Parts: sequence; C-alpha cells; structure tokens
Amino acid sequence: MKPTFLSSLLAIAMLAWGSTSQAQDCSTEVLAFLTTQMWGGEISYTISDDNGVLVSGQDFGDFSTYTELFCVDNVEGCLVLEMTDSFGDGWNGAMAELFVDGESAGTMALEEGDYELRVVGVGMDCETPDNGGDGDGTASLGDPSASEWSLELFPNPGQDQLTIRSQQSGTEAAPTVVVFNADGRMVMDATNDARGVDGDWIIDATSWTPGMYIVHVTQLGTTRQLPWIKVR
Repeated sequence: MKPTFLSSLLAIAMLAWGSTSQAQDCSTEVLAFLTTQMWGGEISYTISDDNGVLVSGQDFGDFSTYTELFCVDNVEGCLVLEMTDSFGDGWNGAMAELFVDGESAGTMALEEGDYELRVVGVGMDCETPDNGGDGDGTASLGDPSASEWSLELFPNPGQDQLTIRSQQSGTEAAPTVVVFNADGRMVMDATNDARGVDGDWIIDATSWTPGMYIVHVTQLGTTRQLPWIKVR
C-alpha cells in the first residue's frame, strides 16, 4: 500500500521521538487538531459517523494543542463534529481543524453557547444543519474548493529551514506565525523573524529539536494549523 502524507509524517515522528508504537495501515486518515485558549476544561467534542463515535475528547488544559489521528476507510457519507461547552459561553477562542491526508477541511469553533454541530463529507458533499447562525458549516474532506486560502509548509519533513507559502485572496500582507511543539508549548513567535522571499516566508528552525511541530498561521483574522516534522 502506498503510504499517505500523514502516515509518512507519523512514521517520521515516531523515529524522531523514539516511539515503539505501530501505526496501522490506512488509506484515508483524518488528523484532528484542537488548540485551546482559556477555560480548556469546559471544552468537549465528539466526531462520529452513522455507526457511532469515532473519537472524542474532554477536560483539556489551557493554551494547549491536542491531536488525534484516526482512519476513515470504512466511513461513507458524513462525519459529524459536535462541539460542547459546559459553562455555556462558547470555546473562548479555542479552535478545531480536520485534515484528510494533509488537506484541511476547514477550521471550526464554538463561538457562543453550549453546543454546535458541524458536518464534514468524506468523498461527498454534506450540509450542516442550521445551528441558529449563518449556516456556513458545509465542508468536504479533500475538496480544495472548500477554502479560498492556499497554505503550504515545505520541505515537510525538513531540517533547519521551514518555508511557508500562503496565498489568500484579498491580502498580500505577511502572516502571523506561531509555532508549538507536540506538547502544546510555544517554541517561537516567528511573526517578526520570518523572512519574506518572492511571496514565501522562511523560518530558521536550526535550534529546534527533532519531532513534530504545529504551525499556526493567521491572515485576515483566520487561523490555520498545519503539522511540520523536523528530522535530524
């Protein structure tokens, strides 16, 4: 079986960290990211399909990043992301993002209240029911038309230099870039350190230890999170 983008990243990460765990073969992998701000302990979520819950999480820490990798080979139709907040005041800036084989299906957050549902299609278009907002919850995994923001990190994996290529309609301004390690600790606020070259932004990663990093890129008030692997 040809390895997918995310399975390659996972294998390299395990080598970098010295992990002995084994990754299962999977042709379609979904990587769920959750980044919390204040009151992470109030947040919980579930991702399910017609057969039940695939992954879930709760009791998160503040200002932390969490990842969950799962296989959707046997999933047909729609994934349902349910976001809840025990206090009822929304996620207070926390965000979730789903990737399928390295392609983002969009950033999601509970802006207010105690519950919201989003639907993401796997190999088909799915529509999110009206949550009482603007109804803009439709997404399709692996469908590049689902986002007008083209964002790429390369080389990935890499060693001492990370390049960010960001193309978003409506701006040519440099992005805000903050980098976290796999434990959710901020490694660098690279906003003022990134060098712009022909529309790309270059970050010096010489001092970073080998492993997986989560790169938060913000433009026009929207934040995306992408994984990057440093190897020896």
